Amino acid sequence: MPSNDLLFYGKPLRDLLSGQEAKMVEEIEAWGQRIFEDSGEDDLVNRILSKYELEPPRLERDKLYINEEGEVGIDVSGRRGVYVSNPSKPYLFLGSGITVAIPFEGDGRYFGLQASQFSTNPPRGRVLGSELMITFQGLDLDPERVREEIEGTANRIEQHLEWLKSDCNEWNSNMKERARQFVRNRKQRLEAHERRLSAIGLPRKKPT
Repeated sequence: MPSNDLLFYGKPLRDLLSGQEAKMVEEIEAWGQRIFEDSGEDDLVNRILSKYELEPPRLERDKLYINEEGEVGIDVSGRRGVYVSNPSKPYLFLGSGITVAIPFEGDGRYFGLQASQFSTNPPRGRVLGSELMITFQGLDLDPERVREEIEGTANRIEQHLEWLKSDCNEWNSNMKERARQFVRNRKQRLEAHERRLSAIGLPRKKPT
């Protein structure tokens, strides 16, 4: 049974934010004059924002279920009162393990990103498709305690998602005006280019 990995740890969200803006600018800079003839500024701004606005995933806690269960080896070598002849090696007792799946809607990459506000003890889990896998193991799993741990882990995950959402909302809000300026600048450069070509006074196609 696979172990859990640290969630919301390692890569800062700001790396995604800066990369997202760079991709948006690159797309706008590839626009030609025709797109401005066919659409107004507001439509273009809304179109680009709908593609590049950021939204963390949302847990579907009402749909969680046990994905896997079975016997697992539990290392008890570090526990008080347990004697082992070779402390450098794990000392395994047979215990139980369950993996709970929490479905979610959205982009699973966010579970590997760290918001500007974060915990030094982040929750653990694994992303598998559109589900978050949380594994619990013990020598004698108590159902009530397991349920409490599931709820507690889900609460901690949602707290980290809220921190991510706060950062994303701020970025989305700031990006709306920046996107408008990027669109406006692109249009102005294309118009200036057209004026320079027209000022040359030569036909744009080979005369027949």
